[in-house]
Amino acid sequence: MNNRAARPTVSVMIPYFNCKEYIAETIESVERQTYPNIETIVVDDGSDSEHAAYLKAYLSDKPFIKLETQTNRGVAMARNRAARLANGKYFLFLDADDVILPEYIEKAVSILESNSDCKLVYPQAEFFGLHASSWHLPAFSGLGKLLEGNHIPIIAIHHAEDFKKLSGFDENLVTHEDWDLWIRILKHGHSAVQIPQILFRYRKRVDQSSLTDRLLKDSFVMKQSWQQVYIKHSELFVKNGLGYHDLVSNRKKCDARKNGWLKKLTGRLKK
Repeated sequence: MNNRAARPTVSVMIPYFNCKEYIAETIESVERQTYPNIETIVVDDGSDSEHAAYLKAYLSDKPFIKLETQTNRGVAMARNRAARLANGKYFLFLDADDVILPEYIEKAVSILESNSDCKLVYPQAEFFGLHASSWHLPAFSGLGKLLEGNHIPIIAIHHAEDFKKLSGFDENLVTHEDWDLWIRILKHGHSAVQIPQILFRYRKRVDQSSLTDRLLKDSFVMKQSWQQVYIKHSELFVKNGLGYHDLVSNRKKCDARKNGWLKKLTGRLKK
């Protein structure tokens, strides 16, 4: 039997916005996967002409990769558009400047196929680019811990059926849209599994121009988004013993850690 045909398809979806310096490395990391049955979809979310032209030229000899374009409407809309084009049993969303290591998809699919209660699989991770260090992501220990703050990265592989049933990412959220989705997937008691191996590399850009870097500097937008998540799931938060003030306290601790982290990065840039 053909090995490719026997394995479920995994749809890897990449939202792209002004990332010509990084997209080749990202796509090459998908091409190096040991898993045989992958479809790749890239959605250009209204990039500037230079970046759009580069992407089109780069993909011109890769007819197996689907390319869609749209006016700039945000990363949640770009991911949802990619999902509407996807045919896989499992979904993986990968940002256009990050990298997955070769065994990630194969290991994740093996877990999902053998564990019917498992809804999400994610690995350990590390930072690269501006600075290199480990990124400790806690193992999933229940919904209550996830409600305290998101520790599941966007590249978690999950069931396409669940994503579609829940209508995908909330396009009203500027950030925390992944946290909101994981809550909706896991709130009925299902599990998530962490692979205890570094299989994901998150890029810290030298110019700190990524969406995450920019949002970390905009405390108002960050606060507004997590408040929206709290309001959406307020009954669930309260049921798990987390009132609004508990969440505010957790956010202040998290923001303090992030601010210290940003100051260290800024100091390195100035040296």
